[in-house]
Amino acid sequence: MFGYIILNKPEIKFKEFDIYRSYYCGLCKELKRSSGNFSRLLLSYDMTFIYILLTALYEPKTAVEKERCGLNPTKKQLTRRNEIGGYIADMSTIMTYYKCRDDWKDERKLWAKALLEIIKGKSKNLKKKYPKKIRSISHWMKKIDEGERKNNQNIDEMAGYFGNIMAELFIYKEDEWQQSLRTMGFFLGKFIYLMDAYDDFEDDLEKGNYNPFFKMSREGNFDERVGKILLMMMAECTRVFEQLPILENVELLRNILYAGVWIKYEEVKNKKTREKE
Repeated sequence: MFGYIILNKPEIKFKEFDIYRSYYCGLCKELKRSSGNFSRLLLSYDMTFIYILLTALYEPKTAVEKERCGLNPTKKQLTRRNEIGGYIADMSTIMTYYKCRDDWKDERKLWAKALLEIIKGKSKNLKKKYPKKIRSISHWMKKIDEGERKNNQNIDEMAGYFGNIMAELFIYKEDEWQQSLRTMGFFLGKFIYLMDAYDDFEDDLEKGNYNPFFKMSREGNFDERVGKILLMMMAECTRVFEQLPILENVELLRNILYAGVWIKYEEVKNKKTREKE
């Protein structure tokens, strides 16, 4: 479901792209440290965004170093690593665990079963480390599962379940910023869920899989209505973002929130248009 919160690379400065990549590589290193060499399978642009956002807000001491990369061992890559990176690595493992569990249960994907076995031990430790957060994520995962089994076509309700999951991921500390971060994560999570459903619509229709847009698709102006819903989700998300006291990397974060998130939408919409023609 992840992979939609990305950069609009053509519109970003080289310096800002280098900063983004250093956080991405730093998160990769944190994942390797905490979860082993398979960590690249857990890496996502969405979690990198949260890493940069929380670092910009809380301004922890960040180590900036050049480290060797397994994919390109001849050249050292710039990395940025701090305590928030460790938290994001843990959350990435947790989300991967639930995704693999569902993919194995629903579609019997062998790769999901294999990865599930690898991270099972780590996930047990994380349940002890984040008991409250894990209970909340597990609860909303079950609500999504129940809704899919019942073919729930209430778009706002189904998207809201995943929104609540993302809200949990955004809460690094229970402090004065937690409500703003929770709200921002909630609407970004709804955007991700609905964007994923829009992206998979034709495939789900063909395979007979669940999709929350089936009912809406029969009511006319489908693509335009989806676009308006997604726009509302991001409008709420960015409204809260602009209220946060963020100065560091603010233009980089704005590039993602105002432009990058729409790249995949435009690709999917254009593909649908070409197929209709």
